[in-house]
Amino acid sequence: MLDREPLVEVRYGTSVAGISERDDSVVVHTSGAGGDGATLQARFAIGADGANSAVRDMVGVEMHGPTLAKMGSAFFRCDTLYPVSERPLLTWIYQPSFAGVLIAHADHHYVLMGTYLHPAQRMSREPGPYWRDTLPAVLGADHAYDVVSTGKWEMTTQTADTFRRGRVLLAGDAAHRFPHTGGYGLNSGVQDAHNLAWKLEAVLSGVAKPTLLDTYEVERRPVVDLFARHSVANHFKLDDVTRHVGATNRMLQRATSAMSRPPFAWLPGSRAAALADRVVGLGLGRTQVIAGTGRRAVRARDKMASDIPGQLAHFVSTGLEFGYRYGGPLTDGRGVTANDDGLDDVVEYRPRTDPGGRLPHSILPATGESALRSVGRDPNALTLVTFDADAWQAAVDKHRDDLSPLRVDVLDLGPAEDAAPGAVDLYQVGERGALLVRADGHIVWRSTAGADDAADDAVATVRRLWGRYFPLDRAR
Repeated sequence: MLDREPLVEVRYGTSVAGISERDDSVVVHTSGAGGDGATLQARFAIGADGANSAVRDMVGVEMHGPTLAKMGSAFFRCDTLYPVSERPLLTWIYQPSFAGVLIAHADHHYVLMGTYLHPAQRMSREPGPYWRDTLPAVLGADHAYDVVSTGKWEMTTQTADTFRRGRVLLAGDAAHRFPHTGGYGLNSGVQDAHNLAWKLEAVLSGVAKPTLLDTYEVERRPVVDLFARHSVANHFKLDDVTRHVGATNRMLQRATSAMSRPPFAWLPGSRAAALADRVVGLGLGRTQVIAGTGRRAVRARDKMASDIPGQLAHFVSTGLEFGYRYGGPLTDGRGVTANDDGLDDVVEYRPRTDPGGRLPHSILPATGESALRSVGRDPNALTLVTFDADAWQAAVDKHRDDLSPLRVDVLDLGPAEDAAPGAVDLYQVGERGALLVRADGHIVWRSTAGADDAADDAVATVRRLWGRYFPLDRAR
């Protein structure tokens, strides 16, 4: 569908061969089918090309952070493994010869992931033959499997040392890698784009100074670090369940790290692989207890079952995904920090209107659409959200020249007495106050005072915070 967008040109089979800067633009050299020798020139480029980003490497940005595990996977189709109505999204498998997780995709497709300690082990060295032998052994020989592809990667928690190098910006997995425990990769990539898009438009249209793009990393890095901490915590919290059968992610990380350092790193590949296989076998040997029928097996299964509810934040984290706040120079509030997550709850999202946070959803009585859809239509505009629209519109008209070239639009929540139950409490501004919201839906300023008392403070706050990025001095 992307290639149907009139403002988007999609070039299939094309890769980036080189990047350079020239005067006030960035030059991208491409290669591959449909792109041999082509050169693209733009004011800015965004590297959103995944965890193994070639763009990131070309501009000399490094990633930093530990490796948690070396992973191998098989993507396959099996029509008989589960009935569609009973198919679980995730299945953890612990056997004396294999430990991993099975992820269900659409149309009877699955991904089975396992771990290895050394690149000379068969999962890494011969992934095709390994998975053809392993799938029937792990999932049952009475099923027919069609392997689509195999792969390997390192499970890491790593962040780029900078999200911007000159006119090249990084977004998504190119800027930060998380373990898959929590599923934060896609969420954070979308958030990166949401944060960056309006800033790029403001700069490209000439309304904002190019230094506005520096706020991208200032705002996003603390949030990315927050997601990374929770993702890693989820990874190791699984040990609460699996420790009852002697297999933990902490043990796996220690073994993986040991195999990559001397003296084990000095071993020939065949000997290192044999040793790694032995270590894995010893680590998984105790998992056979859960297949038994005796008291010990029942006790182990009961203990595992009792610790599963404690994994809730691994699977439900809307409080984290929607409740984070931006700090930094563009909002009049405190964002997430290294010592304080700035969240009420990781699991449950409780909408608030603290500056830096997201505008809550509510249905506008006049249009029947979400308030969230009514902001961001113009990246060069702020939106003033209030139940007292007439008074605030008069204040906006009075101060219009004070914030030029920025525009301020008033979003009418309707009279407070006609609002849906709980709406006034939701916005935390009373019947006369207001929120000032930027194009990506994050709140810049909040006041419970009415327009006559608070409009001057709103203007002064925007000028103080945004004046270094937008030429607001022209207005005076």
